[in-house]
Amino acid sequence: MFLHGASNDESSYLDQNDKQMVKLADQHGVLLVSPLGYRGAYGTFLRLPAVFGQPEEAEKLLAMRTPERERDQELSEKDVINVLELVLSEYPIDRSAMFLTGHSMGSGGTWYIGAKYADYWRALAPMSGPFVLESGYPWDRLRDVPVFVTEGTRGTPSLTGSRELRDWMMAGGYPITYKEVDADHAGMVPLVLPDVFDFFDRR
Repeated sequence: MFLHGASNDESSYLDQNDKQMVKLADQHGVLLVSPLGYRGAYGTFLRLPAVFGQPEEAEKLLAMRTPERERDQELSEKDVINVLELVLSEYPIDRSAMFLTGHSMGSGGTWYIGAKYADYWRALAPMSGPFVLESGYPWDRLRDVPVFVTEGTRGTPSLTGSRELRDWMMAGGYPITYKEVDADHAGMVPLVLPDVFDFFDRR
């Protein structure tokens, strides 16, 4: 399951780079699912500049919550899970080999949905979006879930947060794999996607 970034829809990333993601899914023999997520960020309010290691920025975003925005996030989260359950009911999915990935805003969704619904996922791959907090996040649910964090190094606003997150998770003994590529925030996606699929295969 892939979660798209802000200002995109469920087809944007699938169409990019000559349908690279779709072709990779075919090559690796997996069913690729990309939900819209209603009009929210998959249940989380965290996004730039609230990267890992910047709790004060996260507090600012959380303080901007309104009943309407909370409802949008609730529906966004439900949309992802509803789509997942529809696919599971219609296709012969190996439930021991289900994976979640996403870019930017979708990376934040990967962190949020990945932990909240950890029983679904064999592994996670958040791309360029360390939108997760050290405090208050259910880290215990990811103790046995391999996580592949990727980031671009060229003018990427989330780079510092991703590096801090990498160091913190490694120090805590979490099963994290980390990779940086020489690209900007958007340009890193086609460079790391082959690695994401290979990572999932190895799991």
